[in-house]
Amino acid sequence: FMANPALFESIIFSDDRERVMAHSAEVGREGVCEGMDFRIVHKNGEVHWIAHRCKAVMGADGHYRGRRGSNRDITERMTMYEALRVREDTISALLNAVTESALLIDREGVVLAANEATVRRLGGKPGEMTGANVFLFLEPNVAAGRKSWIEEAIRTGRPVRFNDVRDGMVYDNHIYPIADPSGEIYRLAIYGRDSTEEMKNLKELEESRRFSEKILSISPDIIYIFDVRKKRITYSNRSIAETLGYSPEEIREMGDGLMRRIIHPDDLSIVAQNAARVADAGEGRIVESEYRMKHADGSRRWILSRETAFSRLPDGALEQILGVARDITERKVAEMEHLINERRLESLQKLHGMSDVSIERIYDFVLNESTALTGSAVGFIGIMDSGGEKCVIHAWSASAMEECAVKNIYREFSI
Repeated sequence: FMANPALFESIIFSDDRERVMAHSAEVGREGVCEGMDFRIVHKNGEVHWIAHRCKAVMGADGHYRGRRGSNRDITERMTMYEALRVREDTISALLNAVTESALLIDREGVVLAANEATVRRLGGKPGEMTGANVFLFLEPNVAAGRKSWIEEAIRTGRPVRFNDVRDGMVYDNHIYPIADPSGEIYRLAIYGRDSTEEMKNLKELEESRRFSEKILSISPDIIYIFDVRKKRITYSNRSIAETLGYSPEEIREMGDGLMRRIIHPDDLSIVAQNAARVADAGEGRIVESEYRMKHADGSRRWILSRETAFSRLPDGALEQILGVARDITERKVAEMEHLINERRLESLQKLHGMSDVSIERIYDFVLNESTALTGSAVGFIGIMDSGGEKCVIHAWSASAMEECAVKNIYREFSI
């Protein structure tokens, strides 16, 4: 450093250099004595944190002569702070990602962070819980039980799981102790899930797999996993039997012929394109589509499916699709009936305005509208006499004339 006065400036980390040089200039200009932390590049290439403290040295005439300073390596401490910061950021992200109660407290119960579900369930207001003691928001008997579980988590350093009851609601709680770098428990993450309905139906979960299976079994929607490479459903819940009449075993036995057997021929392209859409969608994105499926009794069902990537291969290619399918037949039928009623009304309005046209044009209009509304391939309009002995055809659809080999529209038939 004595031989190269510019060496110190050259080893300052590039992102900190401007700030350090500004500090040096300010000390010379103002005689400021404040310290600062910055990074330097060690001779071996490693980046080190330095705690810098300095003081201006003034001459007898009051003029700035230089500065006296000290630099201390604080890399270990800053590394520790960075690890703590990353941990806190991770905890904050986890809190905000869940819809159930989640909060972070210190050993004494002071709330360091809480999500909206926690505030809502404990009857607090947004912002008022942070810094307050969580036990103030609980009934005395509930608070006493919580304290004992927290003490156990601190004592053992291991996660604790327990249930408590508040206002007739059952909550499944998890306490996760968090240790500082020295190994001492200094914070606790608490996750609380409303398990009231679950406890009524299952009494108590013995493992997370049983809970997942129960949720799938009570869902009214079809929940399935589709293997893209094998082109077959590898899992489906029991709702598929109620919706389509097939058991999960029958669906699996259909193998790669599933699509051809139960998807409406006109909708096969929609279903086939779904895998590509899911593959191209980002992680967590949902792909929706509507199509018709064949019920075991031969009828057709309209289905709304919502699919997302369930698993991918190491190269990123889509492997399995997780889907939820809902029967929307009643809604689709209602929509179609509504559209038909609207078209009927439009047709009647048009017919009402045809008072000045010939009866032949009116016949043709009524025939065309009727076949369009009913979806008929052929059609004709005939009027039977009062005696029921003959019928006069006044209008034929083109397909009907071709089918019946009729050349003259106006035809009379004996009954």
